[in-house]
Amino acid sequence: MSTYRPPDPKALSFGDICEASFLVSIADDSLTCPVFPTKLATDAGQTTTVFLRQNRRGTRFVVAGRPTERAVVLSDSCAIETALGRGPRQAHGKIWFAPLEREKPPKEGKMVTPPPEGEEEEERAGRMLNPYKRQTLQPDPAHDPDIWRVLVADAFPVDAKTVLDALVHHRTTFLLFSLVDDVAVELRARWSAFSVRAGPFVALDNAENLLTRLQQAGVEEESAKAACAAINKTSDAGWRLDAQSFENAGTLSSGNDLGEDIRALVDDLEVVRAKADHAHQLFSELLDQLDATSVIAETDDSATQV
Repeated sequence: MSTYRPPDPKALSFGDICEASFLVSIADDSLTCPVFPTKLATDAGQTTTVFLRQNRRGTRFVVAGRPTERAVVLSDSCAIETALGRGPRQAHGKIWFAPLEREKPPKEGKMVTPPPEGEEEEERAGRMLNPYKRQTLQPDPAHDPDIWRVLVADAFPVDAKTVLDALVHHRTTFLLFSLVDDVAVELRARWSAFSVRAGPFVALDNAENLLTRLQQAGVEEESAKAACAAINKTSDAGWRLDAQSFENAGTLSSGNDLGEDIRALVDDLEVVRAKADHAHQLFSELLDQLDATSVIAETDDSATQV
């Protein structure tokens, strides 16, 4: 299974893996970060990473998040294009990254408890931490043999001018590779769930809550489960449309063949329509059940009053 692919030689995109010293020292981006007077720097440094910045106003201390030299791009293509500048417009604003942390191998002699049979890694992780906060990148022999974790909760902005300078003058060492589509879509889902509560993880949460409400209302269990599963699949298909084919078709600097992009868009729309039609049918049947339940309840109330 592949995790990475070669990066686009002409653009910076969501899911690109970058490596640079300025992803550790955020001196060039310190105006966006909390700055403490010297007398407070020692206290701040006990729990955070502190960098010195010297300018015309003297020495200041910049408090950063988790330091890293390798990070993955979280900004979408449109935001990146705007930040890096279009035509005569100069680079301005910020580009968001999430730090990558190399997973340490287990200590020699330490026993690793195997997971219960049939339980996937993400199911185990969901019990221990917010599943939106991080994502594991599996080894890819063709690009990187190590296991990395994307720390979504520690995302940070970088000045667009600094990123543009790296792309122009140090592109081959700055831009390592890109996430393959399936892995990038999963990361986009986690980032959207963590930052704006949107996407498949949130849709699944909503579907589970809706199932509870339907069961409490007396709807037959199998019908309720089937309908909630159908609408969750519809939401997921819509998300993939937005995160893949629609994103690709709407990226000005993609360099892709327009016909291929539209064909992919049409294919994804067909999938969304089929799943939406199925969900519509199931929920229409649930309405009949709810209406029948409501009539029975009204009849029972009338009989009680008499």
